[in-house]
Amino acid sequence: MVTAQGLHIGLYPAATANSASSRLRCFGLGRELAHLGYRVRVGVDMADLPQVLLVQKIINAEALHLATLVKSAGGTIVYDIDDYGAEALGSLKADEETFRRFMALVSVVVVDTEVRRSVFAKEPGFTHVQELWVVPDPIDYIDSVGLDNFKPPKAAGEKLRACWFGNAPNIVPAVPFLDALVHSERVADVKVITNASHLEQFYGQYPQFVNSAWALETFPALLRAMDFCVLIHSTSLEGVQKSNNKMLAALAMGVVPFVSRTPAYEETADQIGVPELVVDSPADLLVRIEGENFAPIVRKIQAEQCARELEKYLPSVSARLFSDKLLAFLNGVPEGA
Repeated sequence: MVTAQGLHIGLYPAATANSASSRLRCFGLGRELAHLGYRVRVGVDMADLPQVLLVQKIINAEALHLATLVKSAGGTIVYDIDDYGAEALGSLKADEETFRRFMALVSVVVVDTEVRRSVFAKEPGFTHVQELWVVPDPIDYIDSVGLDNFKPPKAAGEKLRACWFGNAPNIVPAVPFLDALVHSERVADVKVITNASHLEQFYGQYPQFVNSAWALETFPALLRAMDFCVLIHSTSLEGVQKSNNKMLAALAMGVVPFVSRTPAYEETADQIGVPELVVDSPADLLVRIEGENFAPIVRKIQAEQCARELEKYLPSVSARLFSDKLLAFLNGVPEGA
């Protein structure tokens, strides 16, 4: 019987630890799996091939070469992907033939949301895989949650600080919401935290916002200084599949996240007992922050239910879920049995 103790897992990350996908779903997962007793290595030693190779997101000639070696030695290939859509998938492939040959070696595909699983189950290049798992994104930036992370609400007359953060192209559906905040008497300023490489463009395109560069070392402090953030996914096929990871980070650091009515966000708002976090329009958002309306939302986030639900998204919980699924698969137990 296969157990976690000493089982060798090789991780092939999409990017550096500063990339959200790799930080959450490769480097962080590897750290937690090591705590469970696995022998984890980032990268592959050709003289010491892993029994399981997890490739995160980007498929290139090197990933194909490593997967071929591991599979030939009797190992298992797991592909973790948290993007979907013509543009996203296109950027993940060195070329179609490399991608096709890699996918032929894959036994398990891991995604981050139920909606994404339903889409991938119909994707022709993925239908041959034996299992398709959902492992939710864990909380990012901090490793513990608790009521002491949550800040007291400001009084009705006090100004609020707002922000949006994320990959620069994803700001588009949030702009109308952020513009509305710029003109609100309740809001002191609206900060945008994004890729340093896009700052010059943003200074010209969005001069109404306070534009700042995202950096792993400085971002948690920038976010904690905010009263609320606005996180809006698009309503495209790609947008509705996105996970709740940014919402989780904000909640865990005591910042109110107002979010779009997309599946993972709406489900999380219901789980923690704060459905008011979901906004359908800029007008909805302005109502939430008016006068006395904001403080009750903060107090709901400060309640035990929110902290209890957030604990389900700790990195250790995600790693345990992945471990349970992996060991069941390696021991021949079908998912859900």
